[in-house]
Amino acid sequence: MSAVESAYLNQLRDSGLFVSEPYPDGHGWAQGVVIGKPVVTPGNSIPGYSSGYVFVGEGEEPPDMDAPMIVLY
Repeated sequence: MSAVESAYLNQLRDSGLFVSEPYPDGHGWAQGVVIGKPVVTPGNSIPGYSSGYVFVGEGEEPPDMDAPMIVLY
């Protein structure tokens, strides 16, 4: 379970944003999630931007993104 209410996370997903699995307990942002804007989602972007993303566990591999990601906790 995330530290952020699922209704808010679902709104982000419904907007076309990537929402990671929650960070595990013991992590600095335990139960927080990473939010990112995939290339295929319309909106603000940085031309030529390339993101790096490391995920732990068996979550979905993130799509290519064209804007910086944030941690929502």
